[in-house]
Amino acid sequence: MRQFKKLIVFSLVLILTVSSVISSYSIPVRADTRTVEDQRQSILNRCVELENQYTTKAISEYTLLYNLRIITEIGMYSKLIEKETSLNFSTAEKTYYCEKYKTLVEQFNKMYSTESSKYDCITLSDKNFNYENVKENLINVIPSYLDKELGTIQKDYDSDTDTSSKEKVLKKNTVTLSNLYKIVITYQDVQKDLTSLTPLKADNTSKTFSIVEGENNNETAKKKINKLITTYSKILTVGKEAYEETLKSVDLNVSDTEDYITGRFG
Repeated sequence: MRQFKKLIVFSLVLILTVSSVISSYSIPVRADTRTVEDQRQSILNRCVELENQYTTKAISEYTLLYNLRIITEIGMYSKLIEKETSLNFSTAEKTYYCEKYKTLVEQFNKMYSTESSKYDCITLSDKNFNYENVKENLINVIPSYLDKELGTIQKDYDSDTDTSSKEKVLKKNTVTLSNLYKIVITYQDVQKDLTSLTPLKADNTSKTFSIVEGENNNETAKKKINKLITTYSKILTVGKEAYEETLKSVDLNVSDTEDYITGRFG
């Protein structure tokens, strides 16, 4: 039992120390070996997790970016549920997640679409709601907001001439940069996950999850996110490092784990 617990700890170490790299991305061709029903259930389970994570408890810049990341991800999942026929989602499931996305967007807009001294407001597309709104938010509204927020921090950083002042700008905005970085990598990670969870084509090659129907490899989103990564690489690196530090803060007995690794695999 003790060795089993240590193995769990070791697995967590591996998961938490794998870092996302800030780089231009493309969706890999890879297949999930699970059954269609397993793939389908994995998607539904993740949607439930995202629903439960959304918060209405406080209105601040932190919760705005936190909820925006959730809406970004659940938008991709709900769009796949609506459009991917091979996963056999029921009409009720399609309707539910379309309505759930609409509800989250409406809640979000009530909280964050008016001017405030706490955050820069944003209004997500929700008029005459259908899956075109999902595409509009994922392709235009959210990337534009990321560009605006990163651009403001970059301008403050560039306007200071001495190293000390530049470091103060980065330190002041560390939490914000971490949250912006998490939204950026959501575009990378979730598209990869949904591609892997989509059953193969008849010729045994991988389908690519598509935000825009018929678009090759999500070219529109890919170009916009890659531009953000290139333009704001310096400050996004700060966000990446801050995010990784939150992962390292998990209380693990590393020395005990290392002893186990040496004894088990050495």
